[in-house]
Amino acid sequence: MARPIRRFRDLNDPLEMQALNAQFDDLCGYVALKVTEGFIKTTDATVTTLLTIPLEDNRTAHLIVNVVARRTGGAAGTAGDGASYQRIGTFYRVAAGSATLIGALSTPHTAESQGGWDCTLTASGTDVLVRVTGAVNNNLNWGCLVTLQRI
Repeated sequence: MARPIRRFRDLNDPLEMQALNAQFDDLCGYVALKVTEGFIKTTDATVTTLLTIPLEDNRTAHLIVNVVARRTGGAAGTAGDGASYQRIGTFYRVAAGSATLIGALSTPHTAESQGGWDCTLTASGTDVLVRVTGAVNNNLNWGCLVTLQRI
């Protein structure tokens, strides 16, 4: 059944862009770009989920994840310590299946003041997790920007 033509008046309006993306998704099953942010604070070396990215059934998703960390206190480390990471991965899900990494996770960029810090992407159930690890007696602020393409 044909859909009525929708006229978009202001593509600077987030609701108009969301409707336009939905229309493209209906036409060809593809959303060109989705950007998501996440923030968290850590105080130790425990692996912590910074962001959970749900994957839809019967989709393939390409993720580019940029993470930045900054030490804000604690008994260890040096004032001003920081880190940044870029991780790239492609994941898929089949109907009612689990998220699965295709190939290997790419790690094109890692810069750290303290070598024990880390960032990775892992599949967990139907989701992809952005996971970070700080250091003992370091208070860290973590932030990420995730760009997701899916089909």
